[in-house]
Amino acid sequence: MEIIGNVERNKVVGSPEGLRVHFYSVDCSIEVGDECQLSGLTVHFRSPGCKVVIGPRCIMRGDVHLKSPNVSVLIGRNLRARTGIFMNVAGGNVVIGDDCLFASVKFRTSDSHRILDAASGEAINPPGNIVVGDRVWMAEDVLLLRNAEVGSDSVVGARSLVNGSIPDGSLAVGTPARVVRTGVRWEE
Repeated sequence: MEIIGNVERNKVVGSPEGLRVHFYSVDCSIEVGDECQLSGLTVHFRSPGCKVVIGPRCIMRGDVHLKSPNVSVLIGRNLRARTGIFMNVAGGNVVIGDDCLFASVKFRTSDSHRILDAASGEAINPPGNIVVGDRVWMAEDVLLLRNAEVGSDSVVGARSLVNGSIPDGSLAVGTPARVVRTGVRWEE
């Protein structure tokens, strides 16, 4: 594990080989379960009070950026993301269940730039959480945006964009992703 930044003002639990952690802020924590393979994964803590928990037996590559105070990424056991993930976590949280399979999936809890109502000055694109259930397979190049929810035992087709709710046991495809079949399950 490689740690860069202010280690004394942050917390690291676990020591998986290959993981890189960059602490640009304080009061952050990362906890990694046993038997993880995280070679090629970099976690960037850019704001105070952020938290990452990675469950046991996860295989991950990619980049995780925590950009707003007190946001979190919580990942269950057995996530397999061998081809990489990208997370831009700003103003919302990411929760991923157990036994998921991802291929080059991207998560964005915000648009990164506020869009304002010209008259009131209020943001019309607030950040939101992203929640993925257990046993979800997301194929190549899926993009999950703020307020996305994918139910357990679901499949999301390649190059789909998820910006709403997909019920448990569904097959969803397209941009935006729409359910094309229910009552499905998947096998590796």
